[in-house]
Amino acid sequence: MPTLSIKMPLFEPTNIKQEMYETMQHRFSESSNLAINIKKETPKLKASEIDAKISHTGLPTTLIQEARKLAVSRYQDWNKNKKIKGFPRFRKRIAIPFNNQNWRFRFDNGYLKLGIPTLEEGNL
Repeated sequence: MPTLSIKMPLFEPTNIKQEMYETMQHRFSESSNLAINIKKETPKLKASEIDAKISHTGLPTTLIQEARKLAVSRYQDWNKNKKIKGFPRFRKRIAIPFNNQNWRFRFDNGYLKLGIPTLEEGNL
């Protein structure tokens, strides 16, 4: 089944929600960089072990797993082409990928809203 990617802006977020999402982006980038370095140092490490080593960043578990998946994917690309590519690094603010397991739609006051995991309890 093909993958569908949708880029969506936040609809009139409050300053607090906007700051929280930016914090999430920084932590996601930090987690991705940690994961790719761990993968480089110990390539045989299991996914759950990498997740445990990057879980201190305070992201929800689903986003820790997404950071690890992104890092492992970039590591594998680099490992195949390391003679021509430099070791990958993630920028401080990167888009956070959400998959079908960590978001949900709901209707609220005539709007279709997308709930995503956040640093707080509940969804943004």
